[in-house]
This record gives sequence, C-alpha cells and structure tokens, in this order.
Amino acid sequence: MMGDRAQLNFDDDDLSSPPPPSVPVEKILEVTRKAGFHETPKSAPAAEGRPRRTRLKTGRVKQFATRLHPDTVDAFHDYADGHRITIAETLERALKALLASEKRKS
Repeated sequence: MMGDRAQLNFDDDDLSSPPPPSVPVEKILEVTRKAGFHETPKSAPAAEGRPRRTRLKTGRVKQFATRLHPDTVDAFHDYADGHRITIAETLERALKALLASEKRKS
C-alpha cells in the first residue's frame, strides 16, 4: 500500500484546454457582499505640497523582546507618548539613568 500514492505532475505542456472564462468584477462584488464581506475603504490621497512623513534612520538593528508586567508596559508607553519618543529611546534613556545613578553612588 505504501507505493500507491498519486504522482504529482507540474508540467504545463498540456495547454490544449482553454482557460476558464473571466468573471466580471461586479459579479464578484455582488457575491462577496451577499456572503457578508465588505470592501476595505480607500484611504484619502495625501494633500499636495505636503511631504510624506519619513522615518529617520536610527541605527537600531537588534531586536530585544522580553515579558513584562502589564503596568510596566503601560508605564513605558505613557513615558514614550508623553515625551514623543520611541519605546527604544525610552529604554535607552532608562539604562543611561541607571548607569549614571550607579556611578554617582560609587
């Protein structure tokens, strides 16, 4: 029984059968709406003359993931939001403050 598997054939040599007919977009939309799906709203175009916001290169290329208590995560986000900085910069500032504090104690 082990040798009775169907053989897969990925050759596209048999192109004698015509492709299936294309379905009109309106029909596809009608069927998907009836099934309960909704179209994704289109975003508004960017205003002319207004440059698109670009992110600055930070040099941060290493990922650092850890598990924290929810209140700690909230505190990090609150600090970052209040100072309009990233979570990465918040962590860097916290480490810098800890090292400075230890240095003062020595």
